[in-house]
Amino acid sequence: MKYFLGIDLGLKGCMSLLNENKKLISCEPIPIIQVLVNKKMRNQYDISSINAIIKAWINDYNIVKIGFERLRGMPNQASQVAFSLGGATMLFKTLATVYKIFFVEIEARMWQKKIFGGLGIQYSSKTTKQASIQAAKQIFPGFCFKRTEKCRVDSSDMTDSSLIGLYLIDM
Repeated sequence: MKYFLGIDLGLKGCMSLLNENKKLISCEPIPIIQVLVNKKMRNQYDISSINAIIKAWINDYNIVKIGFERLRGMPNQASQVAFSLGGATMLFKTLATVYKIFFVEIEARMWQKKIFGGLGIQYSSKTTKQASIQAAKQIFPGFCFKRTEKCRVDSSDMTDSSLIGLYLIDM
C-alpha cells in the first residue's frame, strides 16, 4: 500500500500520514526544542526527533510522496519568522532527498480550493483556518485534532497537514 506525508510547516506545524485509501494514520506536531539565543529562550525545530519520526514511518510504511505548502514572504512578516519557515522548507526537502522520496511544494490556495470546494465549504482568506477544521472533521470523522489532551480547541495546523496529505493522493 502507498502512503503520503502531508506537512504544515511552522514551529506549530504538524506532519500527517495517510494511506492511498485516504485513511488518516497519524497526525503529529512537529517536534521543537528550546534553545538559548542572545539571552532569550527560542523555539527551534528538533531535527533529530523529526528525523526519527520520519525514519520510523519510512520503516513501517511505503511513503511515496511528501507534500508541504510553498511559502512566500508576507508583508509585515518578521524576518526571524521568514528565516525559520525557510529553514523548515529546506529541512523537509533535505529529508525527502536523503530518503529518496518524491516531494512537492503546493500552493495553499490550490489544495484549499480543491478540498474546500469539493465539500461546498465557503471560505475567504480570513477564514481558511476555520474551513480547514470543518473540512477535516467531515473527511476524518472521529479523529482528534487537538494538539494535546489539555487543548480545548482543534488545531488548524493538524487539520492543514492532514488535508495537504489528502490533496497529495489525488495529485
